[in-house]
Amino acid sequence: MKKIKATSFTVFAGFLFSSVALATSGRRGESLNNTLLILSISLGILAVIFLILTVLLNKKLKKSTIEVIDYKKRIKQIYDHSPDSIFMIDRDGKILSANLCMSRFVKVKKADLVSQEKTIYDFIPLAYKKEMANNVQLMLAGKIETCETSMISTDGAILPVEMIASRLRKNKQKVLQIRARDITQRRKAEEKVDETKQLVKEAEALALKSTRAKDDFFANMSHEIRTPLNGILGMTQLLSDTKLSEDQKECINTIMYSTNNLLKTINHVLEISKIESGQIKLEPAPLDLHRFSDKIFFKFQEEAEENGLEFNCSCKDDVPAFVKADVNYLEQVVTNLLANAFKFTKEGSVHFNIDCKKIQSSQAEIHFQIIDTGIGIEKAQQAKLFEKFAQADTSSTREYGGTGLGLSICKELTEIMGSEIKVISSPGQGSTFYFTLQLPLAEAPTKSESTTLSATTIRPDAKILLVEDNLVNQKVCVALLEKAGVNIDTAENGKVAIMMIRRNPDYDVILMDCQMPIMDGFETTAQLRSMRGGVAKTPIIALTAHALADDKQKCLDAGMDDYLSKPVNRKSLITLVNKYVGE
Repeated sequence: MKKIKATSFTVFAGFLFSSVALATSGRRGESLNNTLLILSISLGILAVIFLILTVLLNKKLKKSTIEVIDYKKRIKQIYDHSPDSIFMIDRDGKILSANLCMSRFVKVKKADLVSQEKTIYDFIPLAYKKEMANNVQLMLAGKIETCETSMISTDGAILPVEMIASRLRKNKQKVLQIRARDITQRRKAEEKVDETKQLVKEAEALALKSTRAKDDFFANMSHEIRTPLNGILGMTQLLSDTKLSEDQKECINTIMYSTNNLLKTINHVLEISKIESGQIKLEPAPLDLHRFSDKIFFKFQEEAEENGLEFNCSCKDDVPAFVKADVNYLEQVVTNLLANAFKFTKEGSVHFNIDCKKIQSSQAEIHFQIIDTGIGIEKAQQAKLFEKFAQADTSSTREYGGTGLGLSICKELTEIMGSEIKVISSPGQGSTFYFTLQLPLAEAPTKSESTTLSATTIRPDAKILLVEDNLVNQKVCVALLEKAGVNIDTAENGKVAIMMIRRNPDYDVILMDCQMPIMDGFETTAQLRSMRGGVAKTPIIALTAHALADDKQKCLDAGMDDYLSKPVNRKSLITLVNKYVGE
């Protein structure tokens, strides 16, 4: 209103000035009068324009003021009706303001929260007050912006909240505006996630326990079967050295054949167990594939001649002299595939071929192929050929036996080596199994100067101690070694062995069973290694029916020098003993 009055006065003054000018026009010069008249009229017009602008500006100002008031109302509504509790506190935790959500939760009127000088600590459970006071100071210092705690209302209801703080200034003092968000649902979700994780953890533990139970079962089964097998094979080997009639020789051969087939089945079951439990670890080493091919040929030559089959092994000239591969698992795959080929081929031929597809950089692509002229495989049967326990002929009248594990093991081992076995076959047209491996090129290994060890005799003055609780296995081992020309002492358990070694510490080698009553082979080895003098360095060879993947490593880790699994092959036993006693 003051601006309008001032404007009106200006207009009035302008018109007054114009009137005065007109009135004095006669007394002053015409030119001056005209100039004043024009000036007066201009001032009047300017005053009118100024008045109009002022009115318009006032209207706009009034509108803006209304909008600001509306905006503040909306902000207040948002503040009050926020689903989160919002409040302002000073450095002592005193509540300076709060919204409706805060008021409703703590069951205290908004006005009372401020007028009664409530603090945030009045609404924090006792167990969290000290932590909250520390968090407030950290928030004021700008070191943290969020924290999780719990709030309690006047009726005792407790709510988990996440607090998000903003630092502000009020009356030149640092204050905090805090948004407290209910995280009940999030906590429930987190609890469900934790429960799920716990269930998964329990399931994994159960699966691990189940796997261990299965491994223990296979280990015990292996031990219980291999122990009597050792007696059967050992005695059969000894019996085969005696003077026998043709009928008796035939009986011995049948026993040997049946026992070896049983041992092969046990080994297949154990191999599947090792693969499923992830115990297979490749150990690549320089390998001469040409000599490997020759070794395979001599391994199956006798069987081929007995069955009247043509058999040859070919390693092409373009195959590199040496590559890096795990010879044990490669030989197992090739041996299983060839054994299958001979099994299903009654006439014709079996061929094993190795050739090099290409050499790139320091790696060779080596192709392995087993071809037979056997019975062949139906197309429908080929899809399940590599499944565990699957066989092409599952009828009760099937001609060919077996567990159906051999090809499954080949498939698993080949995949571990980074390849895949494939088959081409037709009924009556034979079969071709093949796979390709990417093998790094290798340098020829340095030749050792070690002499070839005898597999038939042992140095007569060698002193050997056998620690074995099974009487049959004792008889077998003693007979095999005595036949090789050496005397042997026996101990039925580790405790007896320790006493014998203390009386006679000059044994050249100790053959140690692992599973024995009173004191097992592992504890016995530990005590021997802790003794003073040369006895602590006496070579110990594990002679055990435990034949799982990590059993050999367990024996070596326990301090034993070498390992031989039962049933014991005479040549292997004598060769290994000679490795430590010399010839």
